[in-house]
Amino acid sequence: VAGLSLNIMPCVWPVLPVIVMRLVENARHSRSRSLTMGLAFCLGILLFFATLATVNIILQLVYGTVLQWGDQFRNPSIVAFMVSLLVLLALFMFDLVSFAVPSSVSSKAGAGTGYAGSVGMGFLAAILSTPCSFAILAAAFAWAQAQPLPLATVTMLLMGVGMSLPYAVLTAMPGLLKKTPRPGRWMELF
Repeated sequence: VAGLSLNIMPCVWPVLPVIVMRLVENARHSRSRSLTMGLAFCLGILLFFATLATVNIILQLVYGTVLQWGDQFRNPSIVAFMVSLLVLLALFMFDLVSFAVPSSVSSKAGAGTGYAGSVGMGFLAAILSTPCSFAILAAAFAWAQAQPLPLATVTMLLMGVGMSLPYAVLTAMPGLLKKTPRPGRWMELF
């Protein structure tokens, strides 16, 4: 349920039809290819949640401790990294530093095509959903830190299954997009 609820966030729901239609168009209207492209996209989402589960395992096994909010700021290396990151982001904001995205990534024709592109798009979609879904993910991660590793790992992966489920269904049956509610005030209330 938590994974499904990640799709209702304001930064995910509006782009859900766009992503599904792009996957369907990349499949060149082949129903079986559309389904497999959708499943590849779902695999990317699952890889993101597998990464979170792996981080949980590493924290528990290697450090033998449960991560608590603010613990990371006791480590001087992490504080130095965060300061450097903030300075770099400030330089970007003041347009003192810039970088160009390669055309193979930024062009509409080259980005996200094929199965590897679909997996990458799924992983990126899961990452980009975190600003809106941070509260749910942080609560789930904090809960997972206090659970036995098998239970925590399965739970994190099931969140990924929940988030990817609508993409799997909609790429299998793109006609359902017409019946999905449009973004609006109901999302703000929810």
